[in-house]
Amino acid sequence: MNLAYQVVLGSSSPRRQDLLQSLFPSESITILSPRNPDETEIDHLTTREEITQGLLEIACDKNEDVCRQIMPASLPTAVLTADTGVIVKNNEGGFQLLGKPLAGNYREVVRFWFEQYYLGKTHDVVTAVCLTILGTPEDPPQQFSCTVISEVTMSANLNNRIEWYLDTKEPLGKAGGYAIQGAGSLFVEKVNGSISNIIGLPLKETLELFEKIK
Repeated sequence: MNLAYQVVLGSSSPRRQDLLQSLFPSESITILSPRNPDETEIDHLTTREEITQGLLEIACDKNEDVCRQIMPASLPTAVLTADTGVIVKNNEGGFQLLGKPLAGNYREVVRFWFEQYYLGKTHDVVTAVCLTILGTPEDPPQQFSCTVISEVTMSANLNNRIEWYLDTKEPLGKAGGYAIQGAGSLFVEKVNGSISNIIGLPLKETLELFEKIK
């Protein structure tokens, strides 16, 4: 796909960078993280639809932050942002979002997640993607977005692997406390949907957003 614009990825995630480079040449991609580290609080949401919409709002807020940093753009620019979350069903019959475990207590938190929500069960991984096209001053910006859901089923009776996995420290900084592209894959029994979505950027749907550009 030939690009007539520069792509700005509003993310410091090396996983998203690698995925985007599988779509576009690295020399056409610039990394520019949002300045505001604070995200809209959505931990209180209890339905799959509300949480998915909340992730989309976060992705679009990140996009707006990055757009403000580069406007007016010196050349046509595509600003891409995304946000990924893990949605599980809780004991109350509702749904909740699992974020990124912090270094201070990640062992206790991730151990609980595996025992309570993962092993022998299926959960959703949702990535929200927002794309804004900044053209010339005479052209209004174009914005496109989507949300993609993949289902991950983990094997039961793998409690013996949890402590080993915690020792790898891979769960740190990962949405839901595991990386399917890494050692976390050893827990996974089945995936229904996009693997790249689970890693952090759904390639098929992202490319489809770019193909909407007029």
